[in-house]
Amino acid sequence: MVVSTKQFDDGYTLYGREIYAWLQARGTPVYTFVGRTYGRLEVYRIRATTTPSG
Repeated sequence: MVVSTKQFDDGYTLYGREIYAWLQARGTPVYTFVGRTYGRLEVYRIRATTTPSG
């Protein structure tokens, strides 16, 4: 999954902070880029068996 922290910070993503917290807890970051346009642009690997409920 690809996320942009700038979109979360600016309120463009519904439940963005919750989704980001879930990703940080259950995903594996594989790439991060920091810039003015996107904030932190991050790519996460998520196991296929992982669901938002657990």
